[in-house]
Amino acid sequence: MVRQEEIALVIDAQKVTYFKQDSGFTRDALADIPVADSFATIITGIRRCGKSTLLLQLLRKNYQDAIHLNFEDIRLSGFETGDLTRLHREIEK
Repeated sequence: MVRQEEIALVIDAQKVTYFKQDSGFTRDALADIPVADSFATIITGIRRCGKSTLLLQLLRKNYQDAIHLNFEDIRLSGFETGDLTRLHREIEK
């Protein structure tokens, strides 16, 4: 179980480091990504083809308030399905 406060701290810390990352050169595919506000956008591709970089560029361009959460963060090692409710509360704030 991960406490509500810890989830909030991880979200804030990851947001700072995620948006500080170098996003490389602007991908041509960025202009071709269809974005519909009421639907999820799915970016697929083979391993190490630039999906994460493309996502970072998309978020910087259109969604500065987005939350990107890396669950491999050691602070979330005790994250359980029951913690999704706490995560949802943080997203709604």
